[in-house]
Amino acid sequence: MADGAPLVVEHDRLERRIRDQLAALPQIHRAFLQSPDPQRVHALRRALRRLAFAQALEAACAKAGRKPTPPVKRANRLLGRVRDLDVLRLRLEEERPYTLATNADDLLAARLFHRRQDLVIKATHALGAPPLGPYLAGALLEDTLCSVDVGRLEAVLRDIVVRQDRKLRRALRANTPMGPRAQHRLRRRARRLRYAVELLAGDAASHAYMDRLAELHSTLGDAHDRHVQKRIVRRLLPEGEISSLDFHATMDAAQLRVLGDRLPKLPDALA
Repeated sequence: MADGAPLVVEHDRLERRIRDQLAALPQIHRAFLQSPDPQRVHALRRALRRLAFAQALEAACAKAGRKPTPPVKRANRLLGRVRDLDVLRLRLEEERPYTLATNADDLLAARLFHRRQDLVIKATHALGAPPLGPYLAGALLEDTLCSVDVGRLEAVLRDIVVRQDRKLRRALRANTPMGPRAQHRLRRRARRLRYAVELLAGDAASHAYMDRLAELHSTLGDAHDRHVQKRIVRRLLPEGEISSLDFHATMDAAQLRVLGDRLPKLPDALA
């Protein structure tokens, strides 16, 4: 961060934003336990990602900081698999009236339902595993980032924003198509950048940049979902059975450049 660079947010506001994000985790977890519907699965997954991001920030600010623990990663991975099934189930329900539905679609719907039940049970057990359980009960949330100097924290966030923005633009403007894995890595980079900007954004330009970033992340996510759905269908349907859904997910270089062109210049307040 350059000497004399203006603060994006007051330090107490930065602390409050982080605290507010983490404080919602226990309530979101309780709602999931009461009814693990798709909306609550998605909400819990987002909350756990922000916990993991806060832990990564703590590790970056202080050598003794806690990195995301294996239970956090395992629970998030399982919830992600549940979310993948939910997106595919919703797409199947929405598109079937407009496609030539096959017997394979009926079989797929049934197997998605049972596979989801199994994954929800596994995710519930993972969420109760230590040391994640105390976080979900709210016992350790207040300790996260509590010992980190807020000035140092802001400097780390600014560094994340500048580096990830530069790498994201370079990847989008490369004149080469991306395979599914490269697209997924790009999507994760955009998400990390968005999480940092969420904590720092204070002016209109920063919020406009964050909105475009969310749009970019969503577009990359849609392409990634198609690729994941294709794998799920291959795994759940017997050989020779074909679903009516289209799983084309490749984004060519021109499409990626358009996404990069739509992303505004990084606001001075964030640089």
